[in-house]
Amino acid sequence: MDAARVRAAQRELYEAGEYCAFSATVRPIAEALVNHAAPRPEDVVLDVAAGDGVVSAWVRRAGAEVVAVDISPVQLRRARAQIAGLPVAACDAERLPFADGTFDVVLSNFGAVLAPDCERVACELFRVCRPGGLVALTAWPSDSVIAEMGRVAREAAPDPAGFPDQELGWGDAATARRRFAAHADDVSTSPGSIVWDLAVRGGAGADDFAARYAAERLPGVELGALRAEIAARHTDSAGNLIADYLLVAGRRRHP
Repeated sequence: MDAARVRAAQRELYEAGEYCAFSATVRPIAEALVNHAAPRPEDVVLDVAAGDGVVSAWVRRAGAEVVAVDISPVQLRRARAQIAGLPVAACDAERLPFADGTFDVVLSNFGAVLAPDCERVACELFRVCRPGGLVALTAWPSDSVIAEMGRVAREAAPDPAGFPDQELGWGDAATARRRFAAHADDVSTSPGSIVWDLAVRGGAGADDFAARYAAERLPGVELGALRAEIAARHTDSAGNLIADYLLVAGRRRHP
């Protein structure tokens, strides 16, 4: 893995086209993440790798103050377009521009887990959280349909070492607990799943960010048959495509 190329590719991926269809598909997980954190009205929450603000919107509904950060300025513009007055900052999740202990709750929905330096990003998430405050994130397990499809695309890419979606282990409960336990007490991992609605996910058509990125950077690669084979392994008896995820949470240790 080439960390610099991965970071650059992540900006290119999420700015390649529309993000709304993916955001709508994972909205139930964003809601579950915020419900697990249960922010209070007096809390200040940081939404890391916020995308178009789906987590930030749920935090606002809970009555708490929220700040959104993302590696992509385009994503932050999308978030601010949907959430009036949302404070934002463009930054890498490995280098958060906030003082120690600034936030009561730090959340990330499938975002911080993409940062190439896993130990560094874990340190940053807990650094900016106050002692006793909660850090929680979501990740795709390696045997989930989303991780398997990402792996197929990565292996087919001309530059796998610079592909935006690397396998970094956050979806493994033991690995995630170990990374959190370096900074936190009361670490928990909770598996969950949603129906991956292909009609919703495909709502942006060829304008979708992932579709455009694949069309431009994986020319001539036929992924459809492989993805259909993967999807078949994750389809239940009712014909629903099931996407498993992992929610990881821990409270920053007091000094």
